[in-house]
Amino acid sequence: MTCPIFANVGVSLSTEDDWTTSARLIEAPSGAGAFDTTIPVADVVGRMGAGLTVSGPGNFDLRAEYDGAFGDEYWSRSGMLRLSKRF
Repeated sequence: MTCPIFANVGVSLSTEDDWTTSARLIEAPSGAGAFDTTIPVADVVGRMGAGLTVSGPGNFDLRAEYDGAFGDEYWSRSGMLRLSKRF
């Protein structure tokens, strides 16, 4: 049985202060028009991740991962657990 671990770090930089998109509702009355949505964007976002893979008997692998991104008034976290069989 093997159990390799891994980690990664990084940074994302942006010169934009916000991101804007326009949308409209397909089934809305024709006079409803479109609307804009604006979301602020962090100038600097730090990213990190870590995980491990456990390889077991019968060519089965179990992998666990964590990923995070953190910035000025922004954070995002995710986790994953994956079971796979190699052919």
